[in-house]
Amino acid sequence: MYDASGNPVWYLSGQAPMTDPMTYIGTWSQLGHGQTLTGSHQPPTTVNSNVGPVTIRFSDTQNATLTLPMEEHQHHSVQVLARPKAVCSRAHALR
Repeated sequence: MYDASGNPVWYLSGQAPMTDPMTYIGTWSQLGHGQTLTGSHQPPTTVNSNVGPVTIRFSDTQNATLTLPMEEHQHHSVQVLARPKAVCSRAHALR
């Protein structure tokens, strides 16, 4: 995401349990001042630890609706872009 001036902005939400099997509600935190693509390692710092609530409601294993705090009435569809590849066990491979 980018701020109004075009600067990159990073957000994080985590360390909150699912409220039910299909819903995640957490706190949206803003991070900044982290590492650049060509710079040495520099961990980000928290700019705002409580931007607001973020909600992800899953409709099935492939789709969800993401509601962000700064866009209270807008919803974003989230779709799984890749599935884990099936792993073949050695016993199965030798059959």
